[in-house]
Amino acid sequence: MYSSNTPIYSKLIVIPMLVLSGWVIYSSFLAILFVCITAVSYIVPASMKYGLYVIYIFLLIGVFFTVLMKLSLFFERELIPFINTRFVWLKLFAPIARGLSKLFKLDYEKMVWSIITISNDFVINSLKNKTVKNIAIILPHCLQLESCGRKITTDIRNCARCGKCVVDNLINISDDYKLDIFVATGGTVARQQIIRCRPELVLAVACERDLLSGIRDVLPLKAIGVINSRPNGPCVNTTVDIVDIENVIKRLKF
Repeated sequence: MYSSNTPIYSKLIVIPMLVLSGWVIYSSFLAILFVCITAVSYIVPASMKYGLYVIYIFLLIGVFFTVLMKLSLFFERELIPFINTRFVWLKLFAPIARGLSKLFKLDYEKMVWSIITISNDFVINSLKNKTVKNIAIILPHCLQLESCGRKITTDIRNCARCGKCVVDNLINISDDYKLDIFVATGGTVARQQIIRCRPELVLAVACERDLLSGIRDVLPLKAIGVINSRPNGPCVNTTVDIVDIENVIKRLKF
């Protein structure tokens, strides 16, 4: 978990929600397939029998991959050959799981952060015994003190280093570990910076919603999300636990 004071849902809640989201998509595919087979059977009646066999096969394939997906999510590792499991459930399943969380009256932000936490561990596990040569830290501009007149969105080194906000500490971390670091005013700027520095791994700080959308946007690039704290509300004088940032970095091999 990458925020020491943020509660998350148990895997026993999150994994069924993600798997159910997958079956919402897969059931739609099976329904369309059944309609197509039915339409063809009006022209070639004998085809209905073989069409049902096709549906049964796809149904068995769906069950097989569901079991593998559950195991992959539970152990937070890629267990399905030739398929980027994290890409599939973040791109396809996560948006539906967010909607289902509202339907089942679950805490929306808590569900989103739970999904991000599983994704984080997926990334960490995939990098075990691997050397990461280029890491970029992406920060939201709201970490800067609102009353500060220094413009750090173009160059974070413009920071006054007064210590009144957490930006100074984050620059120190980037210097200590020799990491790229920049402040993004939005998703477009973040993507431009990622293209510019071509990192192997992105360490992003943001709120739950922005983190999930950002992690999904940069796929298949590996990204780890760390949630910010918002004592003054969203987007104003936010902060982040430096210990959480360092804990992530220390788990990586340089």
